[in-house]
Amino acid sequence: MSAVLPSRQEAAVARLVLSRQRLHGALQQRSGAGTAGALLGHLVQSHPWLAAALALAAGGLLSRLRPWRWVIKSGLWTALLPTLMTGLASAPLSAWTGVLLALLRQASAVAAAAAAPSAPTATTSATAPTAAPRPHAAPMPSAAPMPSAAPMPSKNA
Repeated sequence: MSAVLPSRQEAAVARLVLSRQRLHGALQQRSGAGTAGALLGHLVQSHPWLAAALALAAGGLLSRLRPWRWVIKSGLWTALLPTLMTGLASAPLSAWTGVLLALLRQASAVAAAAAAPSAPTATTSATAPTAAPRPHAAPMPSAAPMPSAAPMPSKNA
């Protein structure tokens, strides 16, 4: 039986590796990042200083031209806003309530997780001693007021 188990494990690992490779290839083809990533990766590996200089120049150009101001000032928003509002208003009410309910469930789950005491996990043993709580630091005594200095004699007197 022990001879069968490793071969099953090896077959399962091989299937998992093949599945991950297929998924990775499909994601790269769909996003188009595979070709760009390969080109940029080759550039960075062969000429790291040039890549850093190009990144610095691109960042400087972007901050100098400030393209976000063009978008804000242009008539793009006045043209797109009515279409966007019409699309949002035409969405069925059930879609809006579904989104709101999902957000409320997520918020309540986060709040419940924060309020619940943490249970021991696989990384922390239930028998392991816990760290002692830190004692609160004693409040610092308030500083005594500084005695007022005697007035300095003026030069004209």
